[in-house]
Amino acid sequence: MRRYGIVFGLAALALATMLLTACNSGGGGETPTVVETEELEGEATP
Repeated sequence: MRRYGIVFGLAALALATMLLTACNSGGGGETPTVVETEELEGEATP
């Protein structure tokens, strides 16, 4: 069980780093933010 905790911690740390990088770059990263995704879906739907 302890090994899963370490893996989950590393995954959470990597995810947090990606989110911070995306926010600092003004959303110009490779991964779009939640707001941008919702806006794209809203424009796609008639």
